[in-house]
Amino acid sequence: MQRTAEVAQHAGTTVTPTSTRRVTALDRLHSLTGAVPLGVFLIYHVWSTAHATRGPDALHRALGGTPPPWRVAAEAVFVLAPLVFHAAYGVVLTIRRRRLRPSSRATTLHRLQRASGVVTLCFLAYHLWVYRLQVALGRIDSSDLFPTLVARLSATVFGGVPLEAFCYLVGLAAASFHFSVGLTALTRSFPVAASSVAGRRAAWAFAVMGVCLFAVGAHTVIFLATGSRLLSGVS
Repeated sequence: MQRTAEVAQHAGTTVTPTSTRRVTALDRLHSLTGAVPLGVFLIYHVWSTAHATRGPDALHRALGGTPPPWRVAAEAVFVLAPLVFHAAYGVVLTIRRRRLRPSSRATTLHRLQRASGVVTLCFLAYHLWVYRLQVALGRIDSSDLFPTLVARLSATVFGGVPLEAFCYLVGLAAASFHFSVGLTALTRSFPVAASSVAGRRAAWAFAVMGVCLFAVGAHTVIFLATGSRLLSGVS
C-alpha cells in the first residue's frame, strides 16, 4: 500500500495495484537495460577502442574488422533497441518525478544523473552516426578507422582547441558517471544491498569502476588527439 501511494504521488494520479506493478516492472526494465546490455557494451567498446594506443592494426583486430550483416542486425536488436527504450523511458521518468526539497542531497544527485543521461545520449548518437554506422554501411573501411579518429580528434579550432576530443572527454565522463550511479540505484533495489553498509560499499565500488572506465577512455582519446599517454607506461 505504501508503494502504491508513493507511485501515485510520483505520477500525480490515482493508480490501481495493477498499474503500480506495471510501473515497477518498467522501472526495473529501464534500470536493467542501462546495466545490461548497454553497460556491458560500453565497457567492451571502451576496452576494444583502447587497443588504438597499440596502433592501427591492433585497433582493427580488436574491433573485428568490417561487421557482417548478422552482427549489425544483432547490435540493432540488443544494443540500439534497448538504448531507445532506456532513453525514451528516462524522459518519461524525468517528467513524472516528484519535486524533492532543494536542500536534499538526492536532488543534486538526481539532477546530475538526468543531466549526464542527456549528455550521454547526445554523445552516443553522434558517435554511432559518425563512426559506428558509417563502418557498418561500408562508407568507412574499418582499416581506415584509426587515421580517421586521429584526424578528427586532433583537429583544432579557435587557435588550437581540439574541440571534438574535448567533447569526447565530456561524453565519456557523463557516460561513466551515469552508468556507475545507475548501477548503484539498481543494486539498492535488491535485498542483498538494501542495508546502508552494503549500499555504501556498492556505491564506492561502482564509483571506482566509473573512474577506471573514464580513465581508460580518456587515455585513448588523448593518445589519438595528441600522441601522448595519460597513463604512462600503458601500451
